[in-house]
Amino acid sequence: MKRETLNRKARIRYVAVLILFSTALFVVAPPQAQGYNQEVKTAALAPIGVTMSPIRSRWTVAQEASGYWGIIGEMVIKNTSASTVSIKLARLSVVSSNDSVIAEALYKKRKQFAEMLMVVYQKTSGEVALRPAGTSSLEPGDTAFLLLASAAEKTHTPAEAKVQVRFKDGSSLSNEVELTTFDAGQRMQWPLQFSGGNWLALNTASGFGEHRKAIFPVDDEFFISQRFAIDTVQIDARNRTSNPPNSPRKEDYFAFGEAIMSTGEGTVVAVVKDQPDQEIGAADAENPGGNYIVIQHAPHLYSFYAHMQRDSAQVEVGESVSAGQLLGRVGNSGSSSEPHLHIHFMDNWDGLSPVLSLFTSQGVPALFWNAKVIRGPQTYLLNGTSPIDFDVITNP
Repeated sequence: MKRETLNRKARIRYVAVLILFSTALFVVAPPQAQGYNQEVKTAALAPIGVTMSPIRSRWTVAQEASGYWGIIGEMVIKNTSASTVSIKLARLSVVSSNDSVIAEALYKKRKQFAEMLMVVYQKTSGEVALRPAGTSSLEPGDTAFLLLASAAEKTHTPAEAKVQVRFKDGSSLSNEVELTTFDAGQRMQWPLQFSGGNWLALNTASGFGEHRKAIFPVDDEFFISQRFAIDTVQIDARNRTSNPPNSPRKEDYFAFGEAIMSTGEGTVVAVVKDQPDQEIGAADAENPGGNYIVIQHAPHLYSFYAHMQRDSAQVEVGESVSAGQLLGRVGNSGSSSEPHLHIHFMDNWDGLSPVLSLFTSQGVPALFWNAKVIRGPQTYLLNGTSPIDFDVITNP
């Protein structure tokens, strides 16, 4: 597939970068909300009034299709001092149980910061805004989010992540975060069929796309429900998603109308089916998920299927479903650039509000068993593993 085509498809969006900050975020005291690691070690050279904490006290890790471990995590830096601090570099070191370094990622260039560092500030009006991409300086009152990622060989199991941030004045901050291997508790199936063609994975956790940047704050706690989300489009043998290519008609896209199946056993906890399918080029930002279904598989495991075709839902709230059961069909509802399925797994769904339920959870890895991926000349079986960006998912 040509890189230009891949880049265009990578623009498929579920929801734009969402950062909704309450004024309570900007406080002098370090965060103490539940979900933060209270035993984090901080370097003695840390600048006064500048703190760093992980969004999650433990980071869940899983293997992608080739067997490599994916280490995905985020840190929050708050500058409550009276001075501007400038980040020189950020380093993620992943160690095994015997404290041997098995993977490392170093970020120090402006281009890297533009992808993995978001700095936000509060205007005098109270509105919160993003500083320009590539910004690595935190003015007084600013908050920064570091999106970190690395990969470790399958022969070593990751046990701990060590994060160090160095500032241009010579000071530094460091944190250690426990890593835990994710277990879904059942063998989740790929939710789409292959009779109409293969599927292309986009906007996965292997990159720094919109899903990882959809951060939702509640007081001093931060949530990224779409951390491990996947967008997938159906392609033909020529790697096209529609015929004719780039068609303005949603009905010309191969994915439109394709069956969506439940990834596993569970109970339906939410169904929305009355949202219209958008025309190509239109999007509904007010209802970003469009038509969707949520299934609870375990006390802290839910699957979310978005952008479904209007009135295609085949299940109701409270209904028990089995793996492979028909849920509905791929559509183009909500905030969608073309027909595709957005799927992610998360640890909570309170059901009180569609928006709050969707965003006030933490995303967990999306692992599958009943398919294989084509990655360049290589083919890998999905065996409790996940696809990454531009993997072609096909029949096993």
